[in-house]
Amino acid sequence: MLDRLKICLGRALVPSARDSGQTLTEYALLLLLIAIAALGAVALYGVALRDRWEWIISQLPF
Repeated sequence: MLDRLKICLGRALVPSARDSGQTLTEYALLLLLIAIAALGAVALYGVALRDRWEWIISQLPF
């Protein structure tokens, strides 16, 4: 009985070779989501940062 339990737990905890493609796809989708979020943040805050930078430059005595 314990041997069967060990085998079942071993199979559940150790990924099989056929799962590697699925894992790579999940990582690729996660990376894509992070890239889209980063681009969105840059697009959203880019204009505000540019305006703030221009204001700082305009305050410098040249």
